[in-house]
Amino acid sequence: MSAASVRRCSTLLFSVGCAILLFIAASPHPRFWDQYGSYLFSRPLYPFLVGILLAGVGFALGKWKIRFRSEIFALFLIPVFLTNWLTRDYNLLQGPPIRGELLLGAVLTFFLLRVRSDYRKVLSIWTVLVLVMFIWSFLAASGGRIIFSDDHATFQMRLELLKRNFPNIPFYFPLWNGGLDARDFFATGSLNFFLVFSPIVYLFDVSQSYNYLIAALLFGVCPGAMWLAARIQGLPKPAPALAALLGVTVSLLWYRWALKYGTIGFVTSVSLLPLNLAILSQVLDKNRELSLGLALLAVGTVTLTLFWSLSGFVFLPGIALALYRIRDVLKKRFSVLVVVLLLLVNIPWITMFLSVSNVENFVK
Repeated sequence: MSAASVRRCSTLLFSVGCAILLFIAASPHPRFWDQYGSYLFSRPLYPFLVGILLAGVGFALGKWKIRFRSEIFALFLIPVFLTNWLTRDYNLLQGPPIRGELLLGAVLTFFLLRVRSDYRKVLSIWTVLVLVMFIWSFLAASGGRIIFSDDHATFQMRLELLKRNFPNIPFYFPLWNGGLDARDFFATGSLNFFLVFSPIVYLFDVSQSYNYLIAALLFGVCPGAMWLAARIQGLPKPAPALAALLGVTVSLLWYRWALKYGTIGFVTSVSLLPLNLAILSQVLDKNRELSLGLALLAVGTVTLTLFWSLSGFVFLPGIALALYRIRDVLKKRFSVLVVVLLLLVNIPWITMFLSVSNVENFVK
């Protein structure tokens, strides 16, 4: 067998093995068709071992030089379609009736890709139209009623207080339980949402514009960050448009946290994470340079993400890898500038957050 054949075989085996492992991790007990169907296998251990074996053999044959075959992972959409995956709670598209719409969409997409030579442009325009439709549907469903469930009402109050007092925080707020030290802006992550939409917050009444701000976050910032992350990674068209669409079609659980529970600081940070990780991957790639615009964007988006404090844990593996490759990282243009600006911008408010929020005693 030639070296090229061995390389193709190793890539195929490794991709199939990883696809099996990914499927089992996401759906360890799949049933056929819906939640009442028969189990595909008695124990998830069996396909897990098969996946480990195939991936291991492929890895050994490839001698550390492995590439994924995307079409293999695409083929695993077939078991997703045929199993109870579509009937899970909080799925954005609930089965089994949605299978007909999915088949219709697949047929239309097939003809779009086969017939239209400019399908990339069509998909980009379609993405914009879908996002506009989402915003219109959300505003039409709200019917002018302001979202107030769970944390939304408190979050609106925080926006109003920031509008009146920022940047003088923390401050004394006399109208709550006889008065308190208003310092929960750091712990709740409300600063990131406030800074992203500060022009609108200052120009319009918070209560009247709140629904529009939420729509802009979910159907503007989130898909926009996904689109920009794909562009930074150098993915060809229409990958950025498809990334933006994937950003708004994850699951109903995402919209439950955003629209019912009102954890807007968390939602803002998570929406920006793909963009931050794309920039971080470029910093760690010794074959790609960092532009000044991208460096300044990194400072801004990383800071906004860190305003929801727990998001800092997401960057720990990247920081560890950057320290491991510290020589290559420091050789990049503007890398030192990014580190210095991040420290200058974030150390003051992190220090204040740790002191006024009494984090040490809370952990103890």
